[in-house]
Amino acid sequence: MGRTMYETLTWDNGYEVHLGVTGDRRAVVPQEIAEHQREWDGRTFRALTRDGRWMRVRLVGDDYDLHGTGTGDMVVRPVAYIQ
Repeated sequence: MGRTMYETLTWDNGYEVHLGVTGDRRAVVPQEIAEHQREWDGRTFRALTRDGRWMRVRLVGDDYDLHGTGTGDMVVRPVAYIQ
């Protein structure tokens, strides 16, 4: 079986997203999710925080007008830290 999109995720190869609408914190998600944002809208997935912890997040396209002009930066809402 091949590697999952999370096994090789780093700050160098991930897609940087805003954690929450204020965007004062950041995380990275796999490029595959960033490339298919409309398909992931409303779903939860893992994100890597700057301190190296994993967090479950939810993509909420309405937070950055994904289904409108879609010109805002990708925003995810924190759900919970993953142990």
